[in-house]
Amino acid sequence: MSGNIPIWLQPFKIESFPTRPMNNNIVQCSLALPRAWDITPEMNETPLEIEHIFRGIIPTDGLVISFMEKADPQANLRDWVELILGVTGFPILPISQAFTTIPHLLKWEYLENQSSLPQQFQVDEIHLYQGWAQFGTASNLACLYLILARRGTCAWKIGLSLLSIGDRPKSTQNDLQNIADEERAGAILGELSFL
Repeated sequence: MSGNIPIWLQPFKIESFPTRPMNNNIVQCSLALPRAWDITPEMNETPLEIEHIFRGIIPTDGLVISFMEKADPQANLRDWVELILGVTGFPILPISQAFTTIPHLLKWEYLENQSSLPQQFQVDEIHLYQGWAQFGTASNLACLYLILARRGTCAWKIGLSLLSIGDRPKSTQNDLQNIADEERAGAILGELSFL
């Protein structure tokens, strides 16, 4: 794979973090789901979008897939997350709603230079974000990953939150704990394809 593809979008098989493939024809994508998570999602639907929420065993862990069938190709796709972040202070709303207080976003960044990804995922555009959030106590740090993609009038927003197995946010890609967190995300998102 290309060097500019984040670790969390590359496929990993981890013995201590087993996953199962999941094809979801309703939100029109395929990826993996941790075996310990419930395969039946919570579902929300509005006239504009369908949302499937897969919850992990602990409240910080979850996968949220939103799908729009009639997205405006001329609209700024990044507004889909930026507006929610601006209003609530947190990018993946269904994850934050499991808590009495909004998690504190410690770091949130848009990943530039992803020019090879539209071709790889067979979409017209794709945008990636990643970050860290503190849920409640200082020991509850979660890694956040978000993908926005559009093909024609179909658009997807996929948000993943996983409790970090590290102690604190790491700033370097060489840190082994940071890589372990990203590999667990890759076990879920690394098999992503849009149907």
